[in-house]
Amino acid sequence: MVISPLPRTPINFDSIHQRVQVTYDYDIHFTQEVFAAHNPLLTQVLTADKEIARAIAIVDSGLLLSWPGLVEQLQTYSRHYPEIEFVAPPFIVPGGEAAKNDPKLLEEIHEQINQAGICRHSYLLAVGGGAVLDLVGYAAATAHCGVRLIGFRPQF
Repeated sequence: MVISPLPRTPINFDSIHQRVQVTYDYDIHFTQEVFAAHNPLLTQVLTADKEIARAIAIVDSGLLLSWPGLVEQLQTYSRHYPEIEFVAPPFIVPGGEAAKNDPKLLEEIHEQINQAGICRHSYLLAVGGGAVLDLVGYAAATAHCGVRLIGFRPQF
């Protein structure tokens, strides 16, 4: 005996058309000597909506070859502008393909964020080439509910 299934009647539901648009405004600043004590731009940007800005600087190791005094300049800048609280020493990461291809770097940045108590109202300052900016941007986006990111790509 063959039992055939009941014929299926298609069920049609009404459709609702929706559209979601997201607008996000942000400023791009061009400056020279961004970490010089006479240039308040970084402090103005980081403290635009708060009195004290907490931050971690993540620096491309390759950049340090061209800018050997960068780490000291960051430390001097933070002493001159106490409104920026660097909550850890600058974290040095390799640039180029090494930054893109080593998932442990992402884990290490997340660990730095957690150890320093960085939250979504704090900042990661990425200083370096494109691969480091991408790495730090991804780390900022995936830490907690997202951490604010400021990227610096120096031109020599």
